[in-house]
Amino acid sequence: MRFGWIVLLVGMLLVLMSHSAAGAGGRESDSRRASKRFSYGFQDGEQCYFLLEYKVSTPRRPVWFIMPIERSPKMHYHRIFLYRFDTTTQELERLATVLETVPRQTTIQSTIFGLRDGRVVFAFNSGWDSERGLLHDLRVWDRDAGALVEAERVVAPRDAPEIARYFGDYQGGLANYPGMMTITTLRNEILTGVSEEQWDLPRP
Repeated sequence: MRFGWIVLLVGMLLVLMSHSAAGAGGRESDSRRASKRFSYGFQDGEQCYFLLEYKVSTPRRPVWFIMPIERSPKMHYHRIFLYRFDTTTQELERLATVLETVPRQTTIQSTIFGLRDGRVVFAFNSGWDSERGLLHDLRVWDRDAGALVEAERVVAPRDAPEIARYFGDYQGGLANYPGMMTITTLRNEILTGVSEEQWDLPRP
């Protein structure tokens, strides 16, 4: 008899939760959302370089099993771009697509930048390898050619010779990297007057 009551109570609980989920979530949302994520900035004279991660996604309602389980949004567009902003002319230019497919572990916020032979060099976190540890994706922007130098792309740990040759002299915090600026400075002081049209990005 007691077992029968337990089954009945569990059944009623599941029915109540299913109705609650339907009322709270209903159908999948049709509203697409756009989001931007910035790297540190790098200033060379009047030119400021930075990475931008741009997403267009649709939220998905949670799946219910005793309690709601959040699901990842449905991704429609996900890219990482290299931008340049001229602080004198206020011109924003999207220079290149750095990644067309963005792995889940990739993060750009702590991207480091530098100059070598007149070229802009940058490296961002590209995930964790069980044997090699934290990996960095290093890229080189050739200002004369106006393109990324794909032949010099390296994905390796920070202390690997291919990356250390550019950034081995810099250790510690952001202040030790010449020309670097915080994300707050980049967004609130450098890019404060940039309009949505200047970004040249697909709308949701």
